[in-house]
Amino acid sequence: MSPTVRPLADEMILIDSELGKRFGFTSDKFLPMSYLWGKGTDVIVSFIASAKQGKGHFRALVDRIQSLGYRVLVPTPLPQMEMILRKWGWIEDSVWDEQFKDYVSLWRRAG
Repeated sequence: MSPTVRPLADEMILIDSELGKRFGFTSDKFLPMSYLWGKGTDVIVSFIASAKQGKGHFRALVDRIQSLGYRVLVPTPLPQMEMILRKWGWIEDSVWDEQFKDYVSLWRRAG
């Protein structure tokens, strides 16, 4: 972790919140039901829907979050999201989830 990266609280990041705006997670780009989850130096894409698909909003969001020193994780993506992540060369891991008491799929950027 870079010394300039402030760990995130273990909580939801809402569209147009202060942190959401810092990340570019805004209502002009994403639908209202979308949310992220912050935890330490990780930003988890819990549920996200683009207001206008194919405009690069998700890519810009990921790039912005990572430029600030945070790691983006995508747990158990829907098929369309999985296709995007595969296209980008992301890696799928299988990790234990204490809540579900089972292994879940967790995608992250390679490297």
